[in-house]
Amino acid sequence: MHHFGLPIAIAASVIVYIVYGRVTTAGIKWINAGAAQDIIKQVDALLLDVRTSQEFRSGHINGAKLLPVAELENRMGEITDWKDRQILVYCHSGTRSAKACRILKKNGFGKLANLNGGILSWKSMGYKTV
Repeated sequence: MHHFGLPIAIAASVIVYIVYGRVTTAGIKWINAGAAQDIIKQVDALLLDVRTSQEFRSGHINGAKLLPVAELENRMGEITDWKDRQILVYCHSGTRSAKACRILKKNGFGKLANLNGGILSWKSMGYKTV
């Protein structure tokens, strides 16, 4: 007897991501660039860039706040007003922002979205940086 549960669940998640641009894991939404653009336009969200200051200066999403993931735990006080509000987190490719989301979640931040593919996916969709 074969068990197809896990592959089917994974395929379903991929389909949901392609169709809706969102997959939620451990309370953190993984969203594509199109869904991120929608959040920025429709919701009063904190756009959090967790790359280095050098990366930030080389180009970032307009309106983003720089808070490098390496400094996040020590500078958490700067964003405590956002504990119950939407935060969209991004980095270069999505790895550091996923880590940042886990740190934020552990510290009581509830509405988190990670830009899957980071600023690379943002740029690949033709969205602007400043």
